[in-house]
Amino acid sequence: MTENEWFEQREIELTNDIISMATIIDDYYRFHPDNPNRVDVVDEYNNLKKLMAEAEETLKQYKKENADRKSK
Repeated sequence: MTENEWFEQREIELTNDIISMATIIDDYYRFHPDNPNRVDVVDEYNNLKKLMAEAEETLKQYKKENADRKSK
């Protein structure tokens, strides 16, 4: 790798890092106390736990139905 290629690659990596960090900052700001429209962390956590439990139950039902179909 030439020196120029190294610098170009490093520029790409840093740009990707900045984009990733900006995404994380945006996600965190949803819950930040300075955000007048902030999301309540406890409510969001409880909603996600409920949605996850529902998705797990649906997956369990799909697996059972699929196993039943295969056994016929």
